[in-house]
Amino acid sequence: ENERVQANLLVLTIKECFVYKIPPLRTASGHRAEDWNLSTPIFTGCLKVFQADTVLRVVIYSLLDPTVRGVTSDDHLQQFCECVIEIQPGESILLFVDSVIDSSRYFVLRVKDPNSNRKTLVGIGFREREAAFDFKSCLNEYIRYIDRMNLAARMAAASLEDPSTSDVSTESAGSTSQSVGVVLQHIKPLQAGEKMQLRLKPLQSTAHHCHSTSPAASAPSGKSLLLPKPPEAPPITPRAPEHHTHQESFAAFEAAPPQDEEVEFGGWESVHEDGHRSAGLI
Repeated sequence: ENERVQANLLVLTIKECFVYKIPPLRTASGHRAEDWNLSTPIFTGCLKVFQADTVLRVVIYSLLDPTVRGVTSDDHLQQFCECVIEIQPGESILLFVDSVIDSSRYFVLRVKDPNSNRKTLVGIGFREREAAFDFKSCLNEYIRYIDRMNLAARMAAASLEDPSTSDVSTESAGSTSQSVGVVLQHIKPLQAGEKMQLRLKPLQSTAHHCHSTSPAASAPSGKSLLLPKPPEAPPITPRAPEHHTHQESFAAFEAAPPQDEEVEFGGWESVHEDGHRSAGLI
């Protein structure tokens, strides 16, 4: 009767996932994707992540028709293996999922065969970095969920001892412990026809502030916030017109460079030798 009903939620679907066979680990530093022969995966399938309470399942599917890519319906998929993740607060998820040391798009999963229950290591990879980021975010969100559930259980246990207040010392993943004060207030729900009254404090009138915003009133004593006026321009004395002879003007015209190739005039305009003009749009 007290059995909890756990909902199996689909939290992530990645349409394209490359599956690789992992060679034996050569160094203690970790796995390298360059040793997997990335150009020839075992197959290209689909990856889905399910969560049921504190259990996370990473399931890899193969395609019934390898020529059709990007399908996610169960009619076109066949389960290949799954990685069941269930950690306690403070435990590392690296026992189930680990990333390689030379790329951010490839991971190592500790999977189980659904038919024989044998466990082995399988490499997976994604074509796009966005898909790898979504997969890592899904794992991090699962870790935060485990921490929140642990905090809620400790708060509930502390509230039974002292219903008014309880100080709970928590430790989250990658963070230092901190003291959290929780105040539990029991508010009865409203009955049918019952009303709630809210008393709002009246706002203060701000009319007297509208007349005291002049620069002289808001400036310090004896000073003004207005910038000083710019100096007046000196009077302009008219110059006598210059007289050029016809020979001087023609000599200046001959010294100017020829402009018979291209002239900018609101776009472009070509001038030919015979004086014909052809214009174009910008």
